[in-house]
Amino acid sequence: MDRVARSPSLPPKPLLPRRSKGRSVIYWICYCLLFRMSGRGKVKKPSTGKRSTKSAKAGLVMPVSRIHRYLKRGRYSPKTSVGASVYLAAVIEYLVAEVNELAGNAAKANKRKTITPRHIMLGVRNDAELNELCKHVHISYGGVLPCIHPSLIKKKAGDVPKAK
Repeated sequence: MDRVARSPSLPPKPLLPRRSKGRSVIYWICYCLLFRMSGRGKVKKPSTGKRSTKSAKAGLVMPVSRIHRYLKRGRYSPKTSVGASVYLAAVIEYLVAEVNELAGNAAKANKRKTITPRHIMLGVRNDAELNELCKHVHISYGGVLPCIHPSLIKKKAGDVPKAK
């Protein structure tokens, strides 16, 4: 049995399984109830309402559903609420925005238009709170903070050290 070309508004007619499995009658009934009949024998039309994601409902850019899936898959707790994933997505989004702003400022100070790992490292290390959060983090190709010890700096010829 070949599939018949149908208009895109109707769902494609699935191929029915063989009768030998014993589930074909139940499958056919479910198919008829879900796709063929809705209400008074009319063909079910696709819903015209717009779909919205959990991220859009929360007003976030980070994917709430993906974070929720990872929280469930990681088995951090027996149950995970959607509110926890929304909160975690909001925190991650805030941290990304903060690091992005600091790295952009560091790139602008170096007269660059592209943010590099060096600028990310400079932005994070120069901020006290982010430095405390990321104190054990190594940023690849970030380099080190420019720091010259005061004892290594040459003194001017006019300055004479004070005698004790």
